[in-house]
Amino acid sequence: MMAYYEVELKALASQNESGLPSAKQKREAKEAARDRLEEEAKDGRYKRRKLVPVMWDAATNEVLFGATSLTHVDRLVSLFQQAFGYGLEPVSAGKEAVGSQESACSTFIPGVSTSDVAWVPDDTNRDFLGNEFALWLWWHSDTISDTVKVSDDSEITYMLTRSLTLACPRGETGTNTIKHDGPTRLPEAKRAVKSGKLPRKIGLTLVRNSEQFEFMLHAETLGVGSAKLPRPADDVTQARAKLEDRVRAIRELNSS
Repeated sequence: MMAYYEVELKALASQNESGLPSAKQKREAKEAARDRLEEEAKDGRYKRRKLVPVMWDAATNEVLFGATSLTHVDRLVSLFQQAFGYGLEPVSAGKEAVGSQESACSTFIPGVSTSDVAWVPDDTNRDFLGNEFALWLWWHSDTISDTVKVSDDSEITYMLTRSLTLACPRGETGTNTIKHDGPTRLPEAKRAVKSGKLPRKIGLTLVRNSEQFEFMLHAETLGVGSAKLPRPADDVTQARAKLEDRVRAIRELNSS
């Protein structure tokens, strides 16, 4: 709208001796710009735009992208290459499992589990390890502890909460999505696992260094959605300081 308005206004004001537009010309330019947009909307040229936040973290040389859609990710990779001359490599569960030699899904339940996973595109893809990692988090919190130690020797306390999505790796018996404060405690969640289904998306609440994070974790891609970051401290009031605190919180979550 503003671009069309400026074009129309410049054309109208070009006939003025002063070169400055009058109030009437401003109104005419606004109406002309609106009419032009309406005409383009009618003939199909109008396209809906969506802005997705991107953070290029120089400290880790990682690009964090605020969307999990593969269409959006592919577009980001293309634009990043055009703008900066660098390619991007998505970090998925299989690529994060450095050193793993697993080439097939584990048989958790003999006679029920399958080594073939419907959502794995080829034999070289090991993103199913993300599904097994989500299942391990579930098992660990239920049978051992809700606290784990990470690479920097700090501890993370976590809980599976809000939502749990499980799917049949054969692609035969469909998907179960369970909404509950503690979805893994429900009988239907345990029945789904006993039938061979694997977690594909889990809700997590975790506490690290006295800060709490809530988010949805996409198992294969390790994509994070619906994240709730810690609120800035009461003494952080300036806009720049709030932005820097948010970046710090995102880094903290990403390193968890």
